[in-house]
Amino acid sequence: MKRLLPYVFVLLLAFQVYAQQRPQYQHYIQNGMLINPAVTGIEGELSARVGYRQQWTGIEGAPRTMYATVQTSLDGLLGKRQKPVLPLSLQQNTGGRHGIGLSVFSDRIGPFQQNEVMAKYAYHLPISSNQRLSAGLGLGVFNQSLNTEMLEFANAGDPVTGNYIDPQNSPAVTLGLWYSGNRHFAGVSYYQLFQNNVLDNVERLPYRHLLLSAGYKLVSTDALDLGASTLFKRLENLNWTVDLNLTAGFYKRVWLGISWRSSNEAIAFTRLAINEQIDIAYSFAMGYGNTISAFSQGNHEVSVGFRLPRMQGLFCPNYFW
Repeated sequence: MKRLLPYVFVLLLAFQVYAQQRPQYQHYIQNGMLINPAVTGIEGELSARVGYRQQWTGIEGAPRTMYATVQTSLDGLLGKRQKPVLPLSLQQNTGGRHGIGLSVFSDRIGPFQQNEVMAKYAYHLPISSNQRLSAGLGLGVFNQSLNTEMLEFANAGDPVTGNYIDPQNSPAVTLGLWYSGNRHFAGVSYYQLFQNNVLDNVERLPYRHLLLSAGYKLVSTDALDLGASTLFKRLENLNWTVDLNLTAGFYKRVWLGISWRSSNEAIAFTRLAINEQIDIAYSFAMGYGNTISAFSQGNHEVSVGFRLPRMQGLFCPNYFW
């Protein structure tokens, strides 16, 4: 297996820098804040989620991602209703609420590492008794680095690797919109609005990412929730990819789901609510039809969520997916 490392690293580094950049997640199904800043604080409660993803298990130097998010309603945090200044006909008590949050991730792939810290804000405007339109903004720092102590270069002056030796920081900016109702949602988000310059004719920019998501709850009863959702992703200058998800929830305590990812990946996941404050989620994914899947033992992701009881009267899509 060690003999595969040089080839795997070259493949993964190229994939990471030019194709993926932002880490892959499956648990955005439990935490929409991972893919859209407009979801920040939408549930009106103080909540946090930490997760770990091991991709391509069994391959040395395979991607490993750690992440965490925390979010809350700013109104609840301050203990009072905020009254934002809104234009024209919206200049009234709309019942709108502010959400704030923080997300961090550390993504390592062999000797290559990227990290991001981002503060997020969202405003949630009710447009009916059970629907709302949300807009969000995320501002942070994106960092890339290469640990050269893990590598031996045939050509020490190779610009592809040389440009990564010193850690590089980039501003991280994202925008998002989110529409949600009792049985449906739709969202759009745009990541990496700003980019660094090309260094020595080598493109190592954080490429822009466009994400579109939508879902519908097919069944909604006390005993069963059945929801279907999708996520479309496009990295600048590359083709679209798509996730198709189907999730069944039982008594709002246990969830089981399956997903198909157009990058030749099948996923099974589950989520268990220990109580009203804590839940645990786990997913297993297996690739097929490509070189990596022949050596990989699959992808694992686990996350734990913590929350305080939500405030009375807030629309909450927590069990939607």
